[in-house]
Amino acid sequence: MPHDDLRMRDEVAVDHPGDRLDAELRRGALQAAGISARLATDDAGGMHPHLGPAAGGLQLLVPTNQADEAREVLAGLDDGTWSIED
Repeated sequence: MPHDDLRMRDEVAVDHPGDRLDAELRRGALQAAGISARLATDDAGGMHPHLGPAAGGLQLLVPTNQADEAREVLAGLDDGTWSIED
């Protein structure tokens, strides 16, 4: 998706992961499920992670029309019932 399209789409935060590794794993699971997901944070590109919490922390963003499906995938990850074959 071109960068310009990212600014134009209607997104919602479906998760606020505690750290970058967890955020990337959760984003990857959503993408494997066919959901367009991206991370948002204001930590100077990872160079200053201490700034992230002050700016709202990590946010896992998905298009609004995929939010319910994304929440189901994330709930399945949390309780161990979702797998990449699903």
